[in-house]
Amino acid sequence: MKRVVSILLSALVWAHGGNVESYTTNMQILPGQGMAIIVMFNACDYFVSNAIAL
Repeated sequence: MKRVVSILLSALVWAHGGNVESYTTNMQILPGQGMAIIVMFNACDYFVSNAIAL
């Protein structure tokens, strides 16, 4: 699992993502904008899960 705090286009971004067999998740929080994006999906195929860039 990774935890990332970065600056993207002058905005603070907190990020966390991970995967287990058949499932992938990614969360991006922009606290200054009061916004969060959370993506969760089934990734039953190794090649499909690695081809999707989050």
